[in-house]
This record gives sequence, structure tokens and C-alpha cells, in this order.
Amino acid sequence: MKNGRRPYGRSLLVGRALQDEPSPPTKARSQGFTPWHSLGAYAELIKKTQKFVMEIKLKTMSMMKRSSLILISILQLYFLTPPALADKVVNKTYSNIQISNPIEIEGNRFFQKQELLSHIMLKPGLTYSDDLLEKSIDRILMLYDENGFPYCEVLPSDFRITDEGKLSFSLEVDEGPRVKINKIEFEGLKNTKEKVIRRESRLQRDSLGFFSQSKVNKSLERLRKLSYIKDIEEVSLLAENDPIRGLSPETAVLKITLTERRNNSFTGILGYVPSARAFRTSPSSGNRNGYLTGKIDLVFDNIFGTGRRVDLNWYKKDPYSSYFAFSYREPWILGLPPTLELGISQTDYDSTYLQISITAGLLFNPLEKISWKAEVGWEKVVPGSAGRAYLPHSRKYKAGMNLTINLLDDLSNPRKGLFHQTQVTYGRKRNYSTADDTPNKEVIYDTKFSLDLEHFLPTFSKQTFMTGIHLRGMTTDEESDDPSGSVPFPEQFKLGGINSLRGYREEEFSGTKVAWTNLEYRFLLGLESRFFIFADYGYFFRQARSIEEKILRKISGKKLGYGFGIRIDSRAGLFGIDYGIGEKDRFSEGKIHLGIANRF
Repeated sequence: MKNGRRPYGRSLLVGRALQDEPSPPTKARSQGFTPWHSLGAYAELIKKTQKFVMEIKLKTMSMMKRSSLILISILQLYFLTPPALADKVVNKTYSNIQISNPIEIEGNRFFQKQELLSHIMLKPGLTYSDDLLEKSIDRILMLYDENGFPYCEVLPSDFRITDEGKLSFSLEVDEGPRVKINKIEFEGLKNTKEKVIRRESRLQRDSLGFFSQSKVNKSLERLRKLSYIKDIEEVSLLAENDPIRGLSPETAVLKITLTERRNNSFTGILGYVPSARAFRTSPSSGNRNGYLTGKIDLVFDNIFGTGRRVDLNWYKKDPYSSYFAFSYREPWILGLPPTLELGISQTDYDSTYLQISITAGLLFNPLEKISWKAEVGWEKVVPGSAGRAYLPHSRKYKAGMNLTINLLDDLSNPRKGLFHQTQVTYGRKRNYSTADDTPNKEVIYDTKFSLDLEHFLPTFSKQTFMTGIHLRGMTTDEESDDPSGSVPFPEQFKLGGINSLRGYREEEFSGTKVAWTNLEYRFLLGLESRFFIFADYGYFFRQARSIEEKILRKISGKKLGYGFGIRIDSRAGLFGIDYGIGEKDRFSEGKIHLGIANRF
């Protein structure tokens, strides 16, 4: 509520920052706008006109957020001033009216007049502006909000035109009581334990001190980020004292009503690769028929209402390759804000190699929209029957940092905002000799870098344009100009598939330098539903060792994919379909992805 009365009742809604539309004022004070009350027979008419104009003014300010303030003020001046001066006012263009004297402020007790004047943007000699008046009032209200006055009201009054044709008016401040939060209550929780919500909101159990709008807003922003919280339905102040008995509500209870999501979710994706694309880079299998690919993600969130989380991921990229991962998240490790993350994964790539990885990390959220993670890990690669001739048996220790900035307006179906993620990983690998291969270097050091940037730009109503830029690169001792200077396939970055370059099979390309961009034009059909068309462009580069010729080849490529997709929110879950076509492919050779996501 920007300028209306905030009632001192039992249920006191926190206004300006927590409501989309302001509530209408419940009280209009009688204010004298002109000195013409002793005009005999016209005195009663003037008083009625004053009351009528004031009511219109307050209602207009409440409903239209003060956009018609100056118009109503001119009507007021026309009715309440002598005819000669009224004609001067009506004939004067109000956009050129200048402020005459410093604005008078009345009713302030907690803050000195000079401190309030420093927050007012309308100065003597400046041209009047509705926007500047609104911003000035908002700055004063914000000042009071941050110092324990959530019910403060600021109303402009006494609009008049001076003999010089300039505008003069005053601001009347009704501070209301200074409120101290004596208790914080959470309602609507069915699965989540209250201590978990209180911990995540950073609100103390007993007292928040004097009311502060910024502290409340930060706490609400933290709660909105939780994956198991669907919405914040209401935030209200409940006075502990009863104003009917003459007691002002100087202490109050802050009540936050929440709606929870279903804790667990299932996501399944089914893909089909036509025969023309079957095993383009895996000739060892000899299979030329089309095949199905699949991916399953299981999330067990907010386990037993404690905020803990388990993720299970599995996908089969082709008939002979698969990937499995398990991760566990423990929030507030040892009662401290960082979140502990543990993970283990296994990749079985055809008969070429088996890769096992174990990671542990600490996730920090210093700000509401910024997080960073410190991570350490261990990795083991065992060559298979098809890779023993050129892949060494290796073990690797690594450490890295990850920075994430999330400025999206919505996580599931954003319309505007920016998402940025950067990661740097440093590794030390030891290669071991096998009966089929002896590595040239026993100890290898490498540094890997990745950057992901997505920008959503709203265009027309319920439409947005998404631009994504993704970069991957590495520096390593294994890459050199001699014939042995190639990076093993397990260490390379992968490109292709539904998460990078659509229209191509999963991980169809690889390299030590990889980049791709995604362009999407989205038509938002609902909270989570959308239809979109896309164009993807990718690049990869690597050095490959030829076993037969014993030379080093530089392999690079640029690929284009395009297509369309749709996401439909239904009772069964979020249903999706993507159809991607690769470069120089016919329409019938496109790659299809069917998926469904559901919470249970």
C-alpha cells in the first residue's frame, strides 16, 4: 500500500512490498485547502465541495496509483479559489507548473523535518512531476518502514497556486505506532518441519526487533527459492495489544502463510534416432538400424520434512552406453549455512571405457540470487576391450569452484531475466601402463573452464526470446604438437543432444574446445506450458592421434540444428516433445524427444 491508510486492526497486512494492488484508504481527514471559509452563503457549499474533491482524490490515488493527482488538484483549485485565480490555473499548462517554496511537512515526530526533506525529489524551482512526487513519497515510506513504522501514511495536501503562478503544497505524515516483532509464526506447513523453514528464512524464533521491510523481503526471497515451497500466500502483522481498549499495537506477531509443493518428482525422456544417424561416431558396433534412447531423473526432495534431497539420474545414450548418478544434499551442515553435496557417477561407454567419479562440495548462498560452490573429487578411468590400445588406465584428483547468478523471474518457465554460471576445475591425473599401452607422461595437470549464459528478453504479451551462450575449454599437459599429444576421449567435452545441440544424438561430437549457442522464441501458454521454435549452432575442436599412421590430426567442425518443441502442463505432469533436425538432414531424419515430468 503506497499511500492509503493501513488499518490498526487484528489482521494487519504488510502493505507496499507484499501486495500487488494497494488497499483503499479507510479514513479521509478533513483538510482545509483554501482560506475562503468565511464567504457567507458559499461556506457550506465550499465545505461539501472540499469533502467531495478529497474523496475523489483519495480514491483515484488508491486505484490508479496517483497517476491523476495533478488533474484532481487542478479541479480542486478550480472549485476552491476565486474565479480570477481559477481561470489563471485552468489556462496554465500543468506540466509547466513550478514548485514555489520548500514543501511543508506536518505530523512527523520520529524524524526531523530536514531528514525527510532530504528524501524529497521535488525542489523549489523545479517543474512539478507526478512521478517525482510518487518517488518522494515512496522514499519517505521506505525510511519509516526500515525503522519500525509499517503503518506510516504520507498524503499530499493543501495544493494551491501562489500569486506568481507557482504550485505550493505540503505532505502530511501519519507515522502510526512503532512496531516491534515479538514473534514469528509459519502457517500452511504439512510436510516441512517449522524449524527448517525458520532456519532457511534466517528469522529468529522469538524476536525480529523493530519491523524492517527489507529484512522481511529478504527472508521471503529465501523461502521462494526453496524447491519444496510453491508459494507465499499471505504475510500479515497481528497486533498483540487490542486497540479497542485504547492500547496501540506496539508489539505484533509476524505471520507467514506458505503453500508446499509435492516433495518428489519423476522425469522421463524417450528419444528416437533414425537409421541415418545410428552410430555415426561408433563404428565398432556395426549396427545401422535406428534405436531408442532414454533418460530418467528421480528426485526425493525435502525428505521427512528436513530439507534433505536425493537425486537419481540414469540415461542410455545408445544400445551399448549408459550413465548412472547418485547425489545427496544435506542443508545446514553442523548447524551452519553451507550445504553439503555428495555425488557418485558411473559412465559405461560402449566397450571403450568405464569411468567412475566421486565428488564432495560445499554450497554457499551469500546473497539471495548468488551462490558459489567449492568442490573436490576423485575420478577413475578403466579402458575396455575396444580402448585398451590407446586409452591409459588413470586416476585423477580434482578441485574446483562454481559461481551461479540467477536473475530469472521464474525458474520453470521464465519470461525475463538472466542466468549465469561459471566453473573452473583444476586436476592432477596419474596414468598407469597396461599390457597394451604405455603412456608418454605419467603425471598430467589440467585446468578446465566452463561458462553458461542465458538471457530472456520479453517481446510481446506472453512471448519471450531466449539467447544461450555456452563455452567449454581446457589447458592440459597431454595436448602438444607431437604425435602423442592428444587428450583421451573421457577427458574431452561432449556436444550434441537435447541439452546442447538438438538435431543430433547425445554426445555425438567431442573436443577440448567446445562452444554452442541456443536461440529460442517462446510462446508462453501457461505457468509452465509453452511452445517454441529453436535454432542451435555448435563448434568443436580436438587433436586426435592416428594409431595406424602415428600422426596427429586436428579435427574441428561447425554444426547447425533447428526444430520446434512444446511443453504442456497437465494432470499427469508436464508433457514435452522436441523435434530437432540436423544440418543437411531431411525432415524424416529428425530426432524426436518425448518427455514427462511429474511430482508425487
